[in-house]
Amino acid sequence: MLRALIFGFLVFLAFPDGNPAQANDVDVAKRGVTRVIVATELSDGRSGQSFGSGFAVGPDKIVTNAHVVRLARQYPRNSLLVVVPSEGSKPFLARIEAFDASKDLALLTAINANLPPLTIFSGTLESGTDVATLGYPGNVDQATIRSIRGFITPQEPVLAEGNFSNIRDINNIEALIHNANIARGNSGGPLVDECGRVLGVNTFQTANESGDSSFAFASSARELMRFLRRAGVTVQTIAERCITAAEFAAIETERKNAEERAQKEEADRLAAEQREAEERAEEAAEREISAEREQLLFLAMALLVGGALAIGGGLMVISQGKGKGKKQNNQTMGVILLSVGALMVFGGLLAFLQRPELSDREIKSRIQSQNIASTDSESDSLLSDVPADEEFVLPHSSAKDEEEDEGAVPAANSSGIEGDLICVIDRSRSRITTTVTDDIPFNWKDGGCVNGQTQYARTDEAGKWSRLLVPNQDRTVSRLTFSPGQSELVLEKYALSLSAIEDVRDMRAQIDTKSCTASDDAIDRLGKQQAEIDSILPQYSEKLVYNCR
Repeated sequence: MLRALIFGFLVFLAFPDGNPAQANDVDVAKRGVTRVIVATELSDGRSGQSFGSGFAVGPDKIVTNAHVVRLARQYPRNSLLVVVPSEGSKPFLARIEAFDASKDLALLTAINANLPPLTIFSGTLESGTDVATLGYPGNVDQATIRSIRGFITPQEPVLAEGNFSNIRDINNIEALIHNANIARGNSGGPLVDECGRVLGVNTFQTANESGDSSFAFASSARELMRFLRRAGVTVQTIAERCITAAEFAAIETERKNAEERAQKEEADRLAAEQREAEERAEEAAEREISAEREQLLFLAMALLVGGALAIGGGLMVISQGKGKGKKQNNQTMGVILLSVGALMVFGGLLAFLQRPELSDREIKSRIQSQNIASTDSESDSLLSDVPADEEFVLPHSSAKDEEEDEGAVPAANSSGIEGDLICVIDRSRSRITTTVTDDIPFNWKDGGCVNGQTQYARTDEAGKWSRLLVPNQDRTVSRLTFSPGQSELVLEKYALSLSAIEDVRDMRAQIDTKSCTASDDAIDRLGKQQAEIDSILPQYSEKLVYNCR
């Protein structure tokens, strides 16, 4: 077996194979799962082999069960220890770094490996939680693998789903009891939640006798973390409750619907207030017009009556004159009265005709006049605060500025927010699966310069800027999008397969705008280059929304 495994190992390195990319959280976790093979051949002709599973907790650090690598521990010089990743082009030789038989845990170093590590869940598990086992069960291998090459060919691990039951202490090991199927070969593989975080290390299962339901046991995450701490290995842990992609999509849909409802309610409220204001204005204008009509009607009647009395008096005075001198005086007085009366009658008719119409057109005209008068009054109030000997100019402008900027288009990226900010996670709007959500220091300058060194590009959404970050080692691409108007930073993470991350790195190499620049052409070119990378990215695996102040 040892000679065959060595031969197959060398043949495989000469003829590598690939593996397709996957998408969801558990599928992403599969990329960090490995097959563990031990082949031992002693000098007296005895031989043995062991097949199990493992998972990465660091780029080259693999966790498995101690019983899987017991032969390599017992006969290190006569054993070949191989770690086969779930994707890529080759297996890796490995060595044992830490071994604890009492907890049935072992830590391996895969030589020259660079695997995506899994995150360990450190929170509290609820009974009934959906779980999944990932690994390489022997019964599946027996049915599908026909040669040594098949064992050392990177391939996707087998997934089996079930539910977590409870925690028991078994043989001094804190163990999780679950009903996801495992078999020989699953030993050392991870038990994960729906977000792909490690809950425990699958170790053994109950015997299925007389039709009894079988249960499996996994060393708990607490046992695993204690073992890794003793081994001096730091791993990524998270205690956030798992929110699946489907749950988050439903939450986002409800949030957007709630925002739309709130916007509609606000619009309806404003419309109702506007209608009420218009009705009050119409009523006020109608009262004003009615009052003016009554006043002018009263004035017209008074003038007409007064004029009629004056005319009648004038005629009477003229007709009653006796004697030459007296008659002349009466005629003069009569003419005066007649003239005054005529003017009063004319004034009364004019007042009557000048009454405003009680019509919709007149009401609207009055309302418009009142609005104009109100605007003029506000402007006068603003100007009244300016000393008479000072020129009134717009803030932050000068006559020289106006001359220089004549005909210029205002900067579209002016945001009104600049300088040092602290961005704090908004958990209600985030999907957190593996990332630690500490506060983020963030320095923003108009024009898309972040922290004085990284240039962001404009997005298709007005007022937003983004930058794609493609790491050299990790397989997770990050997109940071900043909205200066809302002072909001959004971090989206994309977990890629090995082949996909290599394609993205090739595309990133074509980007020549890395540091901050004032060149619009360079910024536009950066935006187009990032859009090309965006086109091949899958759905994000995490979305973190930060409020920046």
